[in-house]
Amino acid sequence: MGLHWRRLLTLGVLAVGVPLIVGCGKYEKILKGTDAELQYKMALEYYKKGKYSKAQSLFERCVPVYRVTQRADSLGYYLSDCYFHTSSYVLAGFSFDQLVQNYPRSPFAEDAEFMSAYCLYKASPRPELDQEYTLKAIAGFEHFVEQHPMSTRTPEANTLLKELYGKLLTKSYNGAYQYYWQRNYRAAVAALQQSLLDYPITPYREEQMYLLTKSAYLLAVNSVESKQRTRYQNAVDHYLSFISEFPNSKHRNEVSQYYVRAVKALGETPNPELIR
Repeated sequence: MGLHWRRLLTLGVLAVGVPLIVGCGKYEKILKGTDAELQYKMALEYYKKGKYSKAQSLFERCVPVYRVTQRADSLGYYLSDCYFHTSSYVLAGFSFDQLVQNYPRSPFAEDAEFMSAYCLYKASPRPELDQEYTLKAIAGFEHFVEQHPMSTRTPEANTLLKELYGKLLTKSYNGAYQYYWQRNYRAAVAALQQSLLDYPITPYREEQMYLLTKSAYLLAVNSVESKQRTRYQNAVDHYLSFISEFPNSKHRNEVSQYYVRAVKALGETPNPELIR
């Protein structure tokens, strides 16, 4: 029997004998009361009906009572899921992770491990912002895939990993491009080189190597004389790497001109076989 059906069965059995959702006044009375069993059953009823905020408050009241009982793992799972459905993603991720750490053999553990990473995925912001949660989500999904290669959720985890990696690639590219756009060519060269080192397999690779060649040339042009020779040579080296990897690039004609000018600035003759 799958986890989804076990959860529904558990909810159905435990909710037997519980009245329909109570009025606001009675809810507050139960919430503030000391009958943990009634609080737990009412929490399940609210949870089953998708009223996660009210269920969350009731589950939280039950935690100290059932912490060392057989009900602890299911309570932890439902409470974590309430946090998730009320968009408290970081708290939900932490709560799911605590369940896995405390009850590794629980029937809820595998799903909780996936959800811990998924919560961090949901908390991951757009690329231009800090990517702390993106990195944590990647670590979580990678661990899940490693530990549960045959899980029905592993394909979804792999799909989400690709999306998260894509966000890191975009941030890395955009950060380097920003330096180029600001004409800070020394910073652009350093950032582009680091980005290519960090993420050698990227859909931005051709564009990054083009910008690296161009930025290296423009850095040389705008340098003091004592630094120009080394920087022109660097521009030539980047050009050679670029045409070796992307001989038919749409940028080939443009960067060929940078090569010619850089070689002439070095007092040498351009190789006609390297020019288009």
